[in-house]
Amino acid sequence: MRNKRGQDPNLLCEFHKDTGHLTDDCFSLKQEIERALRDGKLTHLVKGGKRDYCQIQRREEGPDNKKLRKLETHMVQGGPRRPRKNYNKRTQDDSWRERQVIFPVVRGGPREKRPIVIPGVIGHYQTDYIFIDPGSTADIIYEQCFNQFDQEDKARLEPVDYPLTGLCNEAIFPLGQISFPVLLSDGRNSRTEEVTFMVLPAHSRHDILLGRDSQGDFSMICSAPHSAVGFPTETGITLIYASKEVLATDEVRPTKASKPAPRTESEKWVLNSAYPEQTVTLGPAMSDLTRAALKKLLHENMDVFAWTPADMVGVPRHIAEHRLNVSD
Repeated sequence: MRNKRGQDPNLLCEFHKDTGHLTDDCFSLKQEIERALRDGKLTHLVKGGKRDYCQIQRREEGPDNKKLRKLETHMVQGGPRRPRKNYNKRTQDDSWRERQVIFPVVRGGPREKRPIVIPGVIGHYQTDYIFIDPGSTADIIYEQCFNQFDQEDKARLEPVDYPLTGLCNEAIFPLGQISFPVLLSDGRNSRTEEVTFMVLPAHSRHDILLGRDSQGDFSMICSAPHSAVGFPTETGITLIYASKEVLATDEVRPTKASKPAPRTESEKWVLNSAYPEQTVTLGPAMSDLTRAALKKLLHENMDVFAWTPADMVGVPRHIAEHRLNVSD
């Protein structure tokens, strides 16, 4: 270490033989001591003598001398779950629910790379694009799929007052929630469970995303190497394999997204589900990014609004004052 301008000459480091900091505060000395302890060179100074076991140490650097960073993936997280109907009525003999799902042996070992996208029936709508996502807590219907529903089903959409959080903790407010019975079958055995979906204002290569909560309702086992799912039914084990037409993950190439059509009408958005008649009007000129940020801001500060006259007490007269101009 070299003497640098501005260093305190009264602070001496015996390890570096230089001024600027104290020996007890020397970071380099602490590293040397820790390295010597790991290498067993200072065991004679440790109380109890040499240890007979090796403690696993947290490595600060990887094999390429780069500092290891903890990577966090934030999957889609939803709000509270509502009670679901059970279409498989419990009988005296429910042993079929305990049947073990066993995937068949594949010569050379299974090594599929396709995402698990299976067919199914949602209500009375059939789709070949149900994406099985074990990392998501929410069950999702994408907007391009919801737009194909009958008008009577669209009218059943219920507002929600909480956002969905996904990658990078980005919050997106769904258009609402809607429930459908979901039928999954391999052609011989089938099972139906009630699922509450969040309608996401986004487009995807898939129509439906089935999260891990619904997979648990189906007692579903997923096998990525087989690119298949399995679950018990009253008539036997159902195995559903992903369609051969589904592209593998490494075959997906990013394409230029088409510019969405501009909005022509204002959106009436329900901020507080307890007062659905009190809506917030969002203009059509607002971008989707600004619209999502504004919804998040309003939702996080929902308590500052006066929803009833009882919430409008204690306003100082120097802030707001009303007079009635009437003759005596």
